[in-house]
Amino acid sequence: MSLAVFAACGGRTGLESAPGQGSDGGTLAPDGGPSGQDAPSVATTMLLFGGETHPDPSSVTYLSDTWTWDGATWTRLDVQGPAARSAAAAATLGTTTILFGGVNAAGGLADTWTWDGSGWTQVEVPGPSARAGAAIATLGGAVVVFGGAGDQGELGDTWTWDGTSWTQRLAASGPSPRAAAVAATLQGNVVLYGGWNNGGLNFPDDTWTWDGSQWTQQQVAGPGEQLSDPTALLDCAAGVLDAELVLSCHGQTWTWDGTRWTQQPAAGPNVQGASISPTGGLLVQFGGFDGVEDTSATWTWNGQGTWAMLSTPGPSARNFAAAAAR
Repeated sequence: MSLAVFAACGGRTGLESAPGQGSDGGTLAPDGGPSGQDAPSVATTMLLFGGETHPDPSSVTYLSDTWTWDGATWTRLDVQGPAARSAAAAATLGTTTILFGGVNAAGGLADTWTWDGSGWTQVEVPGPSARAGAAIATLGGAVVVFGGAGDQGELGDTWTWDGTSWTQRLAASGPSPRAAAVAATLQGNVVLYGGWNNGGLNFPDDTWTWDGSQWTQQQVAGPGEQLSDPTALLDCAAGVLDAELVLSCHGQTWTWDGTRWTQQPAAGPNVQGASISPTGGLLVQFGGFDGVEDTSATWTWNGQGTWAMLSTPGPSARNFAAAAAR
């Protein structure tokens, strides 16, 4: 299997020769909530980079633009940075955001970049192999990356970034290899849920926590156990707000409080492959694919059971953009 399966798995057609699907995050991939150095105590800005869009069902365009959301306005920044890509992993450690990997027309990527608030810098260090759709979150003084879709299939390795170098972490047990799992930091642990493996034929419904040294599977019923269609949990987005992990997926909203998953009655953004980040006391979600086309909608979740779509201009329609709170 290859990264091409990543594209085929995202519910699109004709993309097998142009990989580009992922989470967030992913997805795709959000960073953790506040805990020590996990993130600023109250993140005031959301950083958004790249993603992919589809001019027609048989083609894909990879993006390389950088945007920020300040709670009211999207601003495109005139900066040079990473090559165009989608399904990259991004998280913030202290005052610096790290972006790793992803995929574009040339294939999987394994480069590491940092954002200091004014510009991008490539960090030339050895690290994880090329991959897209890796799960990522910040815990204490490190960014944790797990799995993703690699050149030979889904991966099940764990890596940490300490701001200077990558270290592979070897644990006695852990989640099965997978791509497009979501991860976020809650109650002093990285929480990882879902994703897909076996080339997109299986959708794990398991929940795991990483305490900085080992993975522990939580013996609880996952959202998928309560649904008849496992693809309803494909390419979700997740972030932490008010001591809960919020999972946003195809119009459904689930919360994890450290003990159990609970489906919330509120209808949410009916998309997959969106980007999400806690910003300004809200969870902010952008973009995604609604089953027909890519979207450019900005949504907020207030932690009180309500989603709101904002009528504000911003980035062009896309999915699988990298996002992180700052």
